[in-house]
Amino acid sequence: MALTNNEIVVARTAFRDNSSHYTLGGRKVQFKEVSKVLRNYGIDLDHNRFLILQNPIEMISEKVEVLTESRKEKLNRVRAQTQGLQENKDRLQAKLIGLKRIVDEANKSFKLAESELKIYLSTEQKETDKLEKMKESYEKANKDLGEKKRSQLEESRQAMSANRSRGRVLDSLMKEKRNGNLPGIFGRLGDLGGIDLKYDVAVSTCCGALDNIVTDSVETAQACVEYLKRHDVGRATFIALDKQLHLKQAYERRQTLVLPAFYYALRDTLVASDLDQASRIAYGATRYRVVTLKGD
Repeated sequence: MALTNNEIVVARTAFRDNSSHYTLGGRKVQFKEVSKVLRNYGIDLDHNRFLILQNPIEMISEKVEVLTESRKEKLNRVRAQTQGLQENKDRLQAKLIGLKRIVDEANKSFKLAESELKIYLSTEQKETDKLEKMKESYEKANKDLGEKKRSQLEESRQAMSANRSRGRVLDSLMKEKRNGNLPGIFGRLGDLGGIDLKYDVAVSTCCGALDNIVTDSVETAQACVEYLKRHDVGRATFIALDKQLHLKQAYERRQTLVLPAFYYALRDTLVASDLDQASRIAYGATRYRVVTLKGD
């Protein structure tokens, strides 16, 4: 311990048996001597404090006051600075809260817009796919229509050609009949009888033999075939009446000469009002050949 440039060294050595001794300046002494020396230096061992003069205390007190005032001033300056910073911080936090609110609203709007965009894109894709399918269907239908038109045109052309050919064949044969060369020709089956308008479609549909030429005998039919070949007029199908005698019992009550030809072509075909009636008749206990008024 140093006091006004004087130095003393006091030490105490303790032992395990609770005994001890003191040294003063390296010299072994009694506690009384140590106490006396310390008192001379103003150290009160009884009250465990230093005995200090009044002047040093006042000086220390003044220094403490100065330091306290300085500390207060510094603290006030810091508080002032801190207050400004705190106010700025509060303003920034308030602004940050406002900005965060704006960002949250923007995020909500963005998510909503993103969701709507996905829906729009999905709808657009579906409509695009639908449009592509419609285009494909249109192109296919257009192609099919073109093919159908060409097919119908070809069928019409062939039908017209066939009609012209049949007409040419019939005209040639009927001319030979009028000239007396082929007297056994009666004519085209469809021209030898009348069809009620109500049944015209049905009969025309189910009777493919209406364009056949009716003759009195097989010999006449053969002579017609040879004539057509010889003059390269065309071809024809004939119905020879002498070959239809086995059908006599079906028409013997009729006196019409060419009736066997009609029965040969139509047989026991029944005419129904519609498909339902036709199905019931055709597939009943007894099977019949049935055609509807519309030709089905």
